[in-house]
Amino acid sequence: MNNKVTTVYVRLIFLRIGEIDTLNEKYQAQASIESRWAVDSEQLLAELSADDQQSLADGKSVSLQKYTESHWHPQIYIENALGDLKEQIRYTAKISKHDNRLYICEQRDIKGLFWEKLELQYFPSDVQDLSISVASMLYNDRVILLPDGDRKSGVNREAFVDQQEWNLYAHVDAEQRTTAEFDFDSTDQDDRPTTNIVGERKRTIVTVTCHVARRSSYFYWNGYCLIFLITLVSYTCFFIPPSQMYNRIQVTCTLLLTSITFRWTVNRSLPTISYLTTLDTYGIVCIFALVVSGIWHTLAGYLTFEYTANFVVTPRSWQVKYDRIAFCVQFGLFVFGNIAFLIWLHFVPLKQRRIMNEKDAALHVQKPGSKRKISEIDTLNEKYQAQASIESRWAVDSEQLLAELSADDQQSLADGKSVSLLKYTESHWHPQLYIENALGDLKEQIRYTAKISKDDTKIDICEQRDIKGLFWEKLELYHFPTDVQDLSISVASMLYNDRVVLLPDGDRKSGVNREAFVDQQEWNLYAHVDAEQRTTDEFDFESIDQDDRPTTNIVGARKRTIVTVTCHAARESSYFYWNGFCLIFLITLISYTCYFIPPHQMVNRIQTSSTLLLTSITFRWTVNRSLPTISYLTTMDKYGIACIFSLVGNVIWHTFIGYLTFEYTPNFSSNPHMWQVKTDRIAFCVSFSIFILAHMFFVIWLLAVPLNHRRKMNKKDAALNLTKPKGKRSLRVTDIEIERSSSSARIADDAMNLQTI
Repeated sequence: MNNKVTTVYVRLIFLRIGEIDTLNEKYQAQASIESRWAVDSEQLLAELSADDQQSLADGKSVSLQKYTESHWHPQIYIENALGDLKEQIRYTAKISKHDNRLYICEQRDIKGLFWEKLELQYFPSDVQDLSISVASMLYNDRVILLPDGDRKSGVNREAFVDQQEWNLYAHVDAEQRTTAEFDFDSTDQDDRPTTNIVGERKRTIVTVTCHVARRSSYFYWNGYCLIFLITLVSYTCFFIPPSQMYNRIQVTCTLLLTSITFRWTVNRSLPTISYLTTLDTYGIVCIFALVVSGIWHTLAGYLTFEYTANFVVTPRSWQVKYDRIAFCVQFGLFVFGNIAFLIWLHFVPLKQRRIMNEKDAALHVQKPGSKRKISEIDTLNEKYQAQASIESRWAVDSEQLLAELSADDQQSLADGKSVSLLKYTESHWHPQLYIENALGDLKEQIRYTAKISKDDTKIDICEQRDIKGLFWEKLELYHFPTDVQDLSISVASMLYNDRVVLLPDGDRKSGVNREAFVDQQEWNLYAHVDAEQRTTDEFDFESIDQDDRPTTNIVGARKRTIVTVTCHAARESSYFYWNGFCLIFLITLISYTCYFIPPHQMVNRIQTSSTLLLTSITFRWTVNRSLPTISYLTTMDKYGIACIFSLVGNVIWHTFIGYLTFEYTPNFSSNPHMWQVKTDRIAFCVSFSIFILAHMFFVIWLLAVPLNHRRKMNKKDAALNLTKPKGKRSLRVTDIEIERSSSSARIADDAMNLQTI
């Protein structure tokens, strides 16, 4: 029994980080933990074979079977795991070149859910820590855990799922902390201290943390910007004459209720917390600004009613002068408040991001490409279900295989037929294929056949793997609703490229069964399929000794080749054209009719424009609820926001022209020959012309950029000389689920054939 204090060095690699669930404060991850400690070399060497002893002497690692049954180990566990983890544990031994001591290395691969406290004070500019805490069942009088100073922890950024919502930094922090434990056995009940119930025994814990920053542009435009515009429009009420108090209060109350409803809509996407986020604080301050404006409009109307004859005021009335002073004070505070907020935002929440970027720059690493198929977002179940058949073939030694076959099988091979091989993997080499972008466990059926190739008369082994299950895919929604989505299956090998190289089969092309496509009403599945080979760097635990390992680059030199086969589906976007773009266009178009209301009827102009503005904002949030949470603006987002700014500009102009009419006309009236009316008509012509020209440029851009991708897809289909499938669909289909709702987009492949070597 080991009674000494053993120092265990811990290193952790985040192999894959899945969905970050802010509502439930947890995240999915797959990690590899390497714990090593020094042991008595004489005792262990006596138990090893001569070959293993020679391997150790040569500086190689030696695998240890059933090590824990007869040897001491630190009894590692994960402190912040949620539920049961999937674990695979193996032990190796190796002699260190640094101190010539024998080290035992426990390599623990884990996969599951982990709890993490999410600090949302600075939402949506927050930076979150995703950590895994490694602890020992033994106290610190037996084991002390330390971060491994020679072999740095790291994170595989290429396997980060939530890239559309989060930015994963390259650097990783590892720290040791100590926790006190309640001790029930070491102290007798008569000797137990009454003032301190915590025992003296402690545990050491190593916490390895990676960092993610929320991609916050979505919330800036759909949160801060819309709240700012609602509050900004409320100040136009100051230009309604104080005698029309009821119109002022009506518009202000409508904006106030809209702002409150908008706040609750945003809060539904956040976890229940007991403190205010930055967005909460900004929204509440703007609500108070609306309330103060409403109270002032009431007071100004009361003073006008109390101290004027017939409830009528002129620009020279003292009530109007006080009203203008109140406007200058409130609007000035609003402007300076927003400027101060921007300065605080730059120097406090965003400062942490600059610190993280500096740490990344010190590592001399580059951001992973955004188009890597291994990275995708799964915020609202952006995944699809499919059934596919994968055929992989490789050449083998014909003499060895023929010696194991029966005479009938040998004759079948000679006749050019395929021969079924039962239990082939038990005694023969195979590439150990797996599906890289699978979600959960797949249903698989694998069979092996042999056939003599007509090209080189060699025997090819063919692995036919039928799979069915869920696959994750990164959905690019920049051009929504004219987007074309790639649905891919990535085939990889457990062996590195010094053992296996995967290539797309040039003789037998991959394909897709279009007749088994489920959701033809919402998606158009193209006939052609693309297959490409790519290479990924892997974290290497064995090939580099700890003393020779570079400390500035945690990625090993070994690589894997992956074959990704992709089919393409284009969204049937006519529904969104008519119910999205068209309705937003009509709302904005109808707002220009307010220019034909006489300028002295400013109240009617502002009320109509404000109603259309609030309708447009509400419509935007209704459309966004059918989309996954993404950090960027889609084509429809940009179009909707541009139209909202157009509506705000119209409201401001109506306020300004009404003020000019009230200030410089007797009895607050107008006629077609007044300069205010002529100026108003010029403003209408300019504003409406910009509106029309902008739509012309938008249509041209739509044809030249988003729809150009569809034309390229159609050309590739035409090159295959294939016709579109009939409307009749096969019954043997499976669904691809892209969204959680029942009307979500569903795509299926009954047989997506992946031909790989």
